[in-house]
Amino acid sequence: MSNPSVTIPITSYNQLDYLVSSVESAVKQDYDNLLVTVYDDASTDGSQEYLREMAQKYPDRLKVHFNQERMGGERNRTQSVMLTDSKYVTYLDGDDMYLPGKIRKQVDYLEAHPEFDFIYHDVEAFDSKTNKPLFNWRDRFGYGEGNLKKITRYGFGICSLSIMFRRKLFNGYVLPNNIINGSDWFLSLYALAMGSGDYGYMDDVLARYRRHPENRTRNWDEKMASQHATLDNIGKLVPDLATVIRHRRSDLQLIEGIYLFQQGNRSEGLAQLGKSLRYAAPRFWQVLRLPLREIKFALQTRRIDDLITSLLGG
Repeated sequence: MSNPSVTIPITSYNQLDYLVSSVESAVKQDYDNLLVTVYDDASTDGSQEYLREMAQKYPDRLKVHFNQERMGGERNRTQSVMLTDSKYVTYLDGDDMYLPGKIRKQVDYLEAHPEFDFIYHDVEAFDSKTNKPLFNWRDRFGYGEGNLKKITRYGFGICSLSIMFRRKLFNGYVLPNNIINGSDWFLSLYALAMGSGDYGYMDDVLARYRRHPENRTRNWDEKMASQHATLDNIGKLVPDLATVIRHRRSDLQLIEGIYLFQQGNRSEGLAQLGKSLRYAAPRFWQVLRLPLREIKFALQTRRIDDLITSLLGG
């Protein structure tokens, strides 16, 4: 059984209520050649005191970095990945957690499948207030192996805390300035562009994703702008993706059109829906893919995901 080095960077800002379970889920993984590095983004809620205590408790397993000034979530995550020198890296936000066995299982899988640039697994989303499961990621967004073209066309349906990357693929990586939300999509695209272009999937639930009111995925203006920026940047890096990038923009324009309608801006909402159809051409039926996915999820679970509720102005 091989035992290559693994780093788990954890990024956090004022998340003390969640950070305890997050850090412990990482340092208690049953894997020896492991380093957990926490990057605190100038927290003021007691997180730093807790992290100092944990670093003393696990001196050979846990290292902490305290930013003197706030960098913001995306810059802090980029820093956390770029400052690692292990063979594999799998990052974690300070409000989520790993389940036992995650690291060993992913390392073994990557060692046995050198053709993949990264692998990911299923994740359980849960309600922070009640601790009750909401859904499994595979049932909500799909699952399976893929490549650079697939993840560009259909967007980032992967839960970022489930990914384990080959660290060497990020040599020279720089986060573009216009990506201010959701940098994990561009990070994954970059890894595929620098590597074989393929990624794998493990059908195991090995982590839990916390849903709470402060999740940044609810900021639709910021999220949409960053997704367009991601497509701009990967298009420059890999020009052959032009067609799938155009089709992905169709999805984004549809979402933006719905959002603008809910905000009362019907004229601009119609304009965005028109753009969606133009980007989808000649496969106009593609604009139905996301609505049908949400209808299917609602019928199967008898609920509307609260992320979609936030899009609809609920």
